[in-house]
Amino acid sequence: DGPRDAAWATPAPGDVLRAMDRFRPVPDVPARAASWSEWLYFKGRAGDTQFYMTFLAGPRLPDGRRVAGVRFQLERDTRDKIINTTQGNYVTATVAVAGGPFGGEENDYRLEFRSSQFFQVFETHSQVLSLIGRAGVIENYGASADVPYYSKFYLGGPSDLRGFEYHDVGPKVGGAANVPIGGKTYGFFSAEYQFDIVSPVRFAVF
Repeated sequence: DGPRDAAWATPAPGDVLRAMDRFRPVPDVPARAASWSEWLYFKGRAGDTQFYMTFLAGPRLPDGRRVAGVRFQLERDTRDKIINTTQGNYVTATVAVAGGPFGGEENDYRLEFRSSQFFQVFETHSQVLSLIGRAGVIENYGASADVPYYSKFYLGGPSDLRGFEYHDVGPKVGGAANVPIGGKTYGFFSAEYQFDIVSPVRFAVF
């Protein structure tokens, strides 16, 4: 490996700190048209609980606008495994503010709560009951007349409401076209029962 490869694999601590203190906005190039820049400014931990403070900057839109803001997130994780969890819980609470004192052309605030609880019902075939709940609200303020569609909430797809097409649940426009436009509030609850067929292959009822 060359010197640049070595610096990437084993960076000097001072270089890492200097890199963290430089916030790189999204480049205005076609290849990065849909990218977000995220800067993890602070991270703290106490036992199973972590706290994050992150600065965000969105891509420049065709009309020249850009979204910028800050996000605070509290996270508690007691799961025994991240994949094929059998017991424990995972909870996150998020507060995010865009615009206002943080710049950007969109002004909105977001509150979101997500929780997953896992119970091992029987050890045979690793049978697990999981309860998943999520809720959120986003609202515009100041000079913004509405929340942009790309910041609203959408449901549908394998990561939340299984059995529905991606982003298919929620407000739509366009008549027969049924174009999803997202919503300002959402609530979601799911109960799922899983068990091993032949590990790691699992069967789920939801």
